[in-house]
Amino acid sequence: MNTVHRSARRILDEFRAQGGLTSGSPADIGWEHRGGGLTPAYVLLFAVKAVLRLRQESGADVREVVTTVAGDAAERSRAETLVHALSGDMAVARTLDQHGTGLLESVMALLDALIRLEDLSEEEIDELLVHAESLADECTRAGEGLLPALRGVETGPWDESERDDRQAADLIDLGGLRIPDDPGLDLRMDRGGTPPRLLSVTLVRGKDTALQLQAFHSPGGPRWADVMARLARDIRAQGGEAKEWAGRLGPELRCVVPVEGPKRRMPVLMLGCDGPNWLLRGVVSGTDAESVNPDSWVYSYVERVVVAPSYLPRSTASPSAPGFGLAPLGPATGPIPLRMPR
Repeated sequence: MNTVHRSARRILDEFRAQGGLTSGSPADIGWEHRGGGLTPAYVLLFAVKAVLRLRQESGADVREVVTTVAGDAAERSRAETLVHALSGDMAVARTLDQHGTGLLESVMALLDALIRLEDLSEEEIDELLVHAESLADECTRAGEGLLPALRGVETGPWDESERDDRQAADLIDLGGLRIPDDPGLDLRMDRGGTPPRLLSVTLVRGKDTALQLQAFHSPGGPRWADVMARLARDIRAQGGEAKEWAGRLGPELRCVVPVEGPKRRMPVLMLGCDGPNWLLRGVVSGTDAESVNPDSWVYSYVERVVVAPSYLPRSTASPSAPGFGLAPLGPATGPIPLRMPR
């Protein structure tokens, strides 16, 4: 029996001894807590997820692992499905979350293949399993499962109520958005609507990557999940491709859209984050949309953005109306306006 199977069996034995596996078959990979503890299958699944993420971040092809899985074609097919789900494919993850992922042996075979590819020692495997148990517990408490959690409180983008003046000191004030002042970015303000007004900002990095940011009021909806589904339908109706993915910021849309010109098709990455009564949307084009990496500057940039839904340009208020210069009563709707940087 190989190293990972010894480690996996040890985990199974420990969970049984602690009463964490009190019902159901040990071959079942269900997500529920049993006897107050995590299922061993869940811990091992997150060990697989952790190693796959490391391979993604290093630029390695995560699908390569499927060809090294021991077993027959059916076993490799189950492994391929798990790889797609754990790598971020939300359509596959949603199906597995609802119907189960199959046998624990399939997870163990996939973990075995990954460990052989990474040439991990017994000590490194033990460290991996400790990390996986912590990650599984954290994701369970967040209600994540295979699907990404909703916006939390420990990472951005932020609401203006969550940042003080000191924390916003290094940000560019655009009214409804406050964005990081990173070197090497070309900032362009975009107008839209009738009459035209500043509604979005585009950050250009280098010669071939751009990030457009726009925030919307959303009291009671629509939320990003609904908007993302509608965008996917529209893109497919126009002859493009759209795949829901679990990214670093949560659910995202990885697209290929038809365009004019010699290339005819262009990769686009659409990001979205729900906040308290607002929605922040990011559209990425260029190199970072084509070869998406969890360490991309796009993610770290959006995580530092602050949304200020209370901002209202003075020009939109009537001087004769009571409360001149203040936001009107009642919930605001539509895009959150911007202003030129100060």
